[in-house]
Amino acid sequence: MTRHAPLLLALLAVLAPAARADERAIVRIADGDAHYRQALGRHFGHLPRDRKLGEIVLEVDGADWTWLEQQGYAPRFDAVLSARLRSETLAKTIPGYACYSTVEETDAFIDAQVAAHPTLASVIDIGDSWEKATAGGPTGYDLRVLKIGNTAIAGDKPKMMVMSGLHAREYTPVQLNLKFAEWLLANYGSSAEATWLVDHNEFHLLLQANPDGRKIAEGGQSQRKNRHNYGGCSGTGIGTDLNRNFPFYWNLVPGGSSGSLCSDTYRGPSSASEPEAQAVNAYVTTLFPDTRVGVENSLTDAASINTRGLYIDAHSYGGTILFPWGVTESASSNDAAFKAITRRTTWFNNYRPSQSSTGLYLTDGASDDNAYGRLGVPAFTWELGTEFFEECSVFNSELAGNLNALRYSARVLHRPYQLPAGPDAYGASASPASVTAGTVVTVTASASDARFNHSNGSEPMQNVTAAIATVDRLPWDPLAVALPMSAADAAFNSSTENLVAQIATSGWTPGRHIVFVQASDASGAAGAPAAVFIDIDAPALLFGDGFE
Repeated sequence: MTRHAPLLLALLAVLAPAARADERAIVRIADGDAHYRQALGRHFGHLPRDRKLGEIVLEVDGADWTWLEQQGYAPRFDAVLSARLRSETLAKTIPGYACYSTVEETDAFIDAQVAAHPTLASVIDIGDSWEKATAGGPTGYDLRVLKIGNTAIAGDKPKMMVMSGLHAREYTPVQLNLKFAEWLLANYGSSAEATWLVDHNEFHLLLQANPDGRKIAEGGQSQRKNRHNYGGCSGTGIGTDLNRNFPFYWNLVPGGSSGSLCSDTYRGPSSASEPEAQAVNAYVTTLFPDTRVGVENSLTDAASINTRGLYIDAHSYGGTILFPWGVTESASSNDAAFKAITRRTTWFNNYRPSQSSTGLYLTDGASDDNAYGRLGVPAFTWELGTEFFEECSVFNSELAGNLNALRYSARVLHRPYQLPAGPDAYGASASPASVTAGTVVTVTASASDARFNHSNGSEPMQNVTAAIATVDRLPWDPLAVALPMSAADAAFNSSTENLVAQIATSGWTPGRHIVFVQASDASGAAGAPAAVFIDIDAPALLFGDGFE
């Protein structure tokens, strides 16, 4: 070790007399250019940044400290964050975090949702973890997808896959995915938005993508990889980084992953060598048709603008939403659309939108590049929160914003490369909301072309110029009848408008109906719709004098 590495161990010993060379602490280093970050990313697999101070914040052990000094990075020990990390590791496992679920609790949640909502939810076993696939070792786990969608409504529906837990130590993504499932199912029938999303789309939620590794992380260990033991490593060094093991551009980018067995970014001995990556890759292929026609490893072929569906790989931490490419700093041919949707979604959670390679560093074999590169589906990596072992208070403070960002993503599944460019409709209401057939109902809503996050570049904003309402059919349904809406102030002359329409209910059948609102802007782009219920009361029964 260098002269400063023993200092780290001494400081750790102050925090805990039993400190060992593999004890972990928090250090800070100055941020730098892409080359500077690339070597860090290759070694650590993650580069969380304190944007306020312009520093990179890393969790290290004694060997990491030595490596940082040898590379000239000049680490500085953060005693406050290190003490907090130490206390959390000693005092807390996941059961001690009231807001997080263990692997077993996650499976129990899935089973409970399927039992409670048999026509809306089902479970699909897409494969096995490494431990389950390997005879003679630990029991291991199934990789279980919670599929949500109304089976009573037939049709080829847009699909949204959200994967979480690929990196075991990242607590928050699994719980956000679980909360999204809970929101969809708990609000079905009472929320017009949740109802139409479940009726007209499919959600494929892989909550625990790396359950073997997660069980190690549940004990407070900083396990990132799966548990495939190739020999020669110990502790959290065992395993393969599943997010460097996918087929697209596997091991083709210098510094994009590591060939060292014990590295946190070890790519595995071959493309999709790990059963978890094999299962996810095969399942994604069944969900999304290839709309990026051309040579598979091409970085310039564009996906069709008519592509449906969306793929999210949820990670932590960093407060960013990333989009392809990660394998090159060059922009993809769908770059403008990627920027539009990430600037829309980050408006809700105040994260930073960025291309993966320019926002972090070059990577290869990552799941989002794999989904987009092989199939053309818009694919994103969400980096949640501020740390791996996130405090429940932070998770809960960000939950509403992250759920709203997921809900927005779900509302554009029909045309994710197009709808985000148009005004976002929201806040739809009906007055009165329950009437007899023939009553005129006032439907109001708002629409804005200004709901973009401009923290990393800017998005063109237009005036809202038109809006329509449709009844019981989505606005893009060819059989939908468009009812014009007006600006509440009588003039479409702003990027944000309040909308109103008087809708006659003559001839409507008794029961619940749904009204969709969609707005367009000066460029002609139509945006994500809002929705509201209107209930038609059954007519009262009239009985003659002879009724007994």
